[in-house]
Amino acid sequence: MAETVRIDDRGTRQMQKWLKEAVQANGGPDSNPVKKMLRQWGHIYLASMQRRYSKLSRGGGGEWPKLKPATVKGRTAAPFQRVQGKRGQRVTLAGSAQRARRSLRANTNPRTRSRLVKKLIAIGDANASILIDTRALWRGLNPGALGNLENAVSGGIEIGWGATKHPGSAPTFGDIARFHHFGMGRNPRRELLVGPDTDALITMGRAARTAGVKMENKIGD
Repeated sequence: MAETVRIDDRGTRQMQKWLKEAVQANGGPDSNPVKKMLRQWGHIYLASMQRRYSKLSRGGGGEWPKLKPATVKGRTAAPFQRVQGKRGQRVTLAGSAQRARRSLRANTNPRTRSRLVKKLIAIGDANASILIDTRALWRGLNPGALGNLENAVSGGIEIGWGATKHPGSAPTFGDIARFHHFGMGRNPRRELLVGPDTDALITMGRAARTAGVKMENKIGD
């Protein structure tokens, strides 16, 4: 009596379909679990680059060149806009943190105080902060934020900064990132996007395992 074995390859074919869709230009439908995993990987990577950015902007790690003394001096001494003070008095914030604090104590208007606090923060950060004065470029590493790029491409996902205009300037977020990353013009080379760190890779691995379990369950359904 001849015996036959029937192999159910529906799960394998479904996996192949998901993988094929995920590496196409648009990444396939949003329901594709592989596409979801790639998007999650992108977010994990962006979070790790934002942590690195924060550390280096404060002078940690030693990977980025420090600001030139003339740059620091120019920022700290740069005059700020005049604001309306108490009893119609005009208050000017020049680069002194001490003067800024005095102006803050002398004013009771909530709006004026809020503006003075922002100026005081700007003065306090001027000596050490690198590429983070307005925080626009740093915020652009948040998924969905102004300037952020997240795009499904052939073979994976493209993330970073895109073609959105940077607030108050003609170049785009992507242009400004390239200027600093490659050290173009007068900008020293400060790499903004590098390979994922160990923590990011571990988290990506966990996301892949979770996605695998979800795909198995989905095939089983």
